[in-house]
Amino acid sequence: MDIRHKYIDEQKKIEAIHAGASELQSSIIGARSFDNDILVESVFSPSIPAIDPDSINHLNKAASRIARSIRMGELICIVFDFNTESLMSTLSLFKALTGSFNLPRSKVKVLSSNKHKDGLGFTVELVDRILTMSPTPTLVISVNQKGSPIGELDIYKKTMESKGLIGDVISVGDFYTSEELIKSSAFAIVNNKNPRNKLNGIDMSCSILMGILIGRVKTKLNERNAEKAVVRREDVLLFSAIATVVQTNNMLSPINRAVVKNGLDQINSVLSDKIDIPAWIGTILDGKQSVTCEFIRENIFSILDKASISEINGLVAMKFFLSESKGEAERNLFSLKQIKTHNIQNVGAITYAGAIETAKKQLSDSQTAISIFTSSLAIGVLDDIVDKLIETYGIPCCVFTPKNFTKRRISFSYAEKQGINLFSDLDENISIQLPDNEELYIVKQINTYTPKFYVRSTFSESDRAGQGREIEIEKAIALSPRKLFKGMSSKIHVHNTKNGKVCLDLSNWRKPLLYLENVYHIKGVLKSSPNINMEEIVSNLHKRDPKLFSSIQGSGSRLDLEMKYSNYEHFTDILKLEIQHYIETNKIELTPATYVDFIDNKTLDQVRTIDTKLVSEIEDLEPFGQNFEEPVFEFSATIEKFMEDEYGNTLRVKLDNVSDQSIIMRYSPDKSEKILSIGDTVKVVATVNYSKDVKKNSSELRVQKFF
Repeated sequence: MDIRHKYIDEQKKIEAIHAGASELQSSIIGARSFDNDILVESVFSPSIPAIDPDSINHLNKAASRIARSIRMGELICIVFDFNTESLMSTLSLFKALTGSFNLPRSKVKVLSSNKHKDGLGFTVELVDRILTMSPTPTLVISVNQKGSPIGELDIYKKTMESKGLIGDVISVGDFYTSEELIKSSAFAIVNNKNPRNKLNGIDMSCSILMGILIGRVKTKLNERNAEKAVVRREDVLLFSAIATVVQTNNMLSPINRAVVKNGLDQINSVLSDKIDIPAWIGTILDGKQSVTCEFIRENIFSILDKASISEINGLVAMKFFLSESKGEAERNLFSLKQIKTHNIQNVGAITYAGAIETAKKQLSDSQTAISIFTSSLAIGVLDDIVDKLIETYGIPCCVFTPKNFTKRRISFSYAEKQGINLFSDLDENISIQLPDNEELYIVKQINTYTPKFYVRSTFSESDRAGQGREIEIEKAIALSPRKLFKGMSSKIHVHNTKNGKVCLDLSNWRKPLLYLENVYHIKGVLKSSPNINMEEIVSNLHKRDPKLFSSIQGSGSRLDLEMKYSNYEHFTDILKLEIQHYIETNKIELTPATYVDFIDNKTLDQVRTIDTKLVSEIEDLEPFGQNFEEPVFEFSATIEKFMEDEYGNTLRVKLDNVSDQSIIMRYSPDKSEKILSIGDTVKVVATVNYSKDVKKNSSELRVQKFF
């Protein structure tokens, strides 16, 4: 695999120098993909633009409904998916409702979707949980839950109507919204990517959008109330800053950059004054004197990502961030870190080797793109798989996995016809006493999978000797006063078939359910090398077929996509054609390569000393993220010593291009394909950072890949 220098736009580099950037900073900025309407000055001094509330479709409508709900004392339910963006947006809203707007906590309920059991989004199962609350919430606010849950919205609406109640759902998010969802039974869709908005290209994270909505609710309340509502700017800005650092947000957006920079300034100002420090911050600072983007990524995102993958309830994370004392925060953090290691390991159900094997088969037909769908891959590792495929083959890749499923009730006779043995674990000859001197008994058969169910009298010996009358399984279930399926675990028994998963749910033995589960929506990551603009390619597909995607997020060379599973094959075919057209038009060569930053065609250590001053220059360019990725550099070094500290494995190396400098190189052993020895010369691609050991005022290299 080649190491290549990123292309530098000389005009952008000159603009950066005029804006006060150093030679290093201007080279990094020049190698990033700017839209023509984004000024280089916004990298250093971004400002929050004035946003007309009327420019965001449904914003005033949603704010008025929330304000009315607060005045009337309605029960509000906030629902979210357990990821950093949704969690932080939910925290901002919850603190505004219960703090700034003085709504009692008993009037605000919060639910986190169970992504492992029910899937992400506003699912049928989540709707069921809402409807079983007592009293039933009359306003539901869905926070950054992607997809188009049109049927689920209808279920909530119609159920509430059947109870003689008003039930409204407001959706707040930063994902692409389908026209069908806009026209659905949702009360309001507040979305910065709604095609009906008039934002003139302003791109913001969901948490920032939530902050705007909260501000608008305050205005609506103050129009009617003598006692004015006051929203503490720091409550909203703090969580918005953390959420916006998420890798999927566009970090060339001036408003995103401004919120992150202002939010970090606010956090560090509070830490400096040592007054009103949030309990959770003090719990995870670990001796550090300031909070940076790197600190957020390594000490907040990593905890939340592992907890989410490990099936920990998102409400545990909420409790941590809402903790009122350090002791409470420590207890909640302990709960948050009780991850199930096997879940983290099982996330890689499809191995890199398996993905590459699938890719090889596809490459025999097409050399332009790889597209993989797997039902066994957890969403959390999509990026890792895609990155590995791009490194190996150098062409655009996408990997999809199920987001949610449809469930259709089926009969036991259907399972019998399909040859599915639902009752293999059932005990032999079960007998259950019924009232009125009768018994229900079950006999497993030889020629069929479904057992026979009989009711017979126990009044006399002759009655017991008789076969009695045969009844249907459904009737037997209704008659049984105790668990009918003795020997079978109280769980969901799953049988994979060509038509989907046949599931017998015995978790509630009084109401066993038999249903067929099919993939409905899928979610995936589409990525390419920096020289291909996937956003432009997907935008062209979207224009030609607006119904192809349920959601499009991201920009530049990386996108998060959602679509109906039924659209997947068509998408794969037209994607490859569109990429082929793009590379021919732009004369792009598709070969495996890793792209690095450089200065005047030289490696970083040829022109600069690797020290904390250099790290400070790089850190001044934060926040890094989509479209403004963290810079990586090429280094050649000789290994002097192997070491290990509390943060992992390190090497002390001597840089080959510097006569007298040794430096610490932090690495993961699995990133090297060969056994390393003292005296070896290694070529690596690495980031340059402050030392993880806060006691050392020094810099270190963090290896991304060995060559």
